[in-house]
Amino acid sequence: AGTTGLICAHYLARLGYKVDIFEKEKHIGGRLRWLEDSPRIPTPVLNEEILSLFLPSICVHYGESLGESITIDELKNNYDSLFIACGLGGLGDSAIKMPSDIETVHGLQFLTRLKAKPSALDLGSIYTIVGSTFMAVHIAEVLIEAGCVQVNLFANFDGWDQQVVTSQELYRLEQIGVTVHPEASGEEFLDLLSISREVVVADAHSHVVEKQLEAYLLESLSIDEAAWAKRETVLMEPQEKVVLGGEMVRGAGSFSSSIESGRKAALRIDQKMRPYA
Repeated sequence: AGTTGLICAHYLARLGYKVDIFEKEKHIGGRLRWLEDSPRIPTPVLNEEILSLFLPSICVHYGESLGESITIDELKNNYDSLFIACGLGGLGDSAIKMPSDIETVHGLQFLTRLKAKPSALDLGSIYTIVGSTFMAVHIAEVLIEAGCVQVNLFANFDGWDQQVVTSQELYRLEQIGVTVHPEASGEEFLDLLSISREVVVADAHSHVVEKQLEAYLLESLSIDEAAWAKRETVLMEPQEKVVLGGEMVRGAGSFSSSIESGRKAALRIDQKMRPYA
């Protein structure tokens, strides 16, 4: 129940459908929950905004993991339509070529560790983030908010990374104290890597579907591996009752693209269901 799934459920409920959401975690929101540690929005406001999407015809089932506690066949037997938007919870290989002597940490791992032990930060040291995704921006914000004196963000606009954040967003980061570099190359980049306490990688290629879940989807839905690897659409419909969407299909993107994906999924499901409604 990340952004795409919540938006899809909301619009389907508005269209008159009863909607059940199956959520793996103990809470809903997906990457919206990263904002709990962000200066952008107070947690009570975030919770209120998420809850505002719920209508009486929406029910959430927590602790349900696709391919483990529930299966696609079971869901197809019990529901008229199935929308799968599990997001990008896996740790992928970055497209950024790093020097062999530089150790890096994946953005998700860094955030998890930071949330568990904020005191582990060395506020006087240099932290360098590489990537132009929402995660990269969020990590930079959290480090500045914690009091780190030198935070660098390398955001490549037309090279190895898919540009997700806007130039206005990068300008805002500069205003709060982040040093933004337009590209990750050259001597300056290498010098900063060598003196950084930690180098956090958060480019679009490092966000992937969890391997176990991906294998389950390919097998259960008879999806061709080559077609899956080359997917460039917003939605996929591998079977009559099944629609896939969100970042697991189109890759890492902005919140606005996740919202649009959820709307399109709801409209597509309604289009398929309308003869039976």
